[in-house]
Amino acid sequence: MYTIADGNGNLYIITTTTVEYTPISPAMSSSGIYSGGEYKKPEITTTQYNQIKHKINSILANKSILINTRIKGSGLITITGANNKKETYLIKPAAPEFTDLEDSLKKIIE
Repeated sequence: MYTIADGNGNLYIITTTTVEYTPISPAMSSSGIYSGGEYKKPEITTTQYNQIKHKINSILANKSILINTRIKGSGLITITGANNKKETYLIKPAAPEFTDLEDSLKKIIE
């Protein structure tokens, strides 16, 4: 399972069959105004899952966009593996590879 937090704090939980989108509410946003929209949980195909997985692996392979501290606008990828072992990676704000992943996820939840 993959959990992706975009630069605004919206969450995407990706399994082999679904993308669960949990948006941030205005009360949770730093501006007090921003809303990520509505909760959604569409099903995905095996092909879509494999494309997402490939994009995540490409991001993690590019060490130049990984950072050590979560800063405003940065992305977060958490991989939950066997025995609920979690690996977390922080991504530079506006990294093109992460933006591409976000765009793909947004298309799925439209």
